[in-house]
Amino acid sequence: MKRAFVSLVLLAIVLALSSCQSIDNFVVTNRSDAPIEVVYTFMRTSSSEIHVEKPQMMDAANLKDTDRTWEAVPNDQYMIDSQAGKVRVRLAPGKALLLTSANNYQKESAEADVDFGISSLSIMGAKGSIKLEGRQARMLFRYEEECHVITYE
Repeated sequence: MKRAFVSLVLLAIVLALSSCQSIDNFVVTNRSDAPIEVVYTFMRTSSSEIHVEKPQMMDAANLKDTDRTWEAVPNDQYMIDSQAGKVRVRLAPGKALLLTSANNYQKESAEADVDFGISSLSIMGAKGSIKLEGRQARMLFRYEEECHVITYE
């Protein structure tokens, strides 16, 4: 009886650990000394819907915190075109912008592009600009500070 109970407890622990979900954040940080403009477009779902998320930001220095708190970008610093799924944000120096989050993201999986959910990304600033489409955008992010980051310097 005791052996069966121990086995059940161990099985419960294994199942609990194997069903853990992870949330991966995709972030653009502005480490330059001037504001930048970040423009990104969300993908359409298989049912042709676009789920646009309001932009959130924090101080880039706080990305290291394990319990980071994102705050809404002030209304005068962003524009959303819900029909096109496009978001345009003016990001101040020293700030980090949360573009999107993905559950159980695996960079090399067949579903990675869909999980990422962004079809284009442009970053423009005083030191140059970059425009990325589809997979290019996703692949430019580097995993650091417990999230996927593109840094504009």
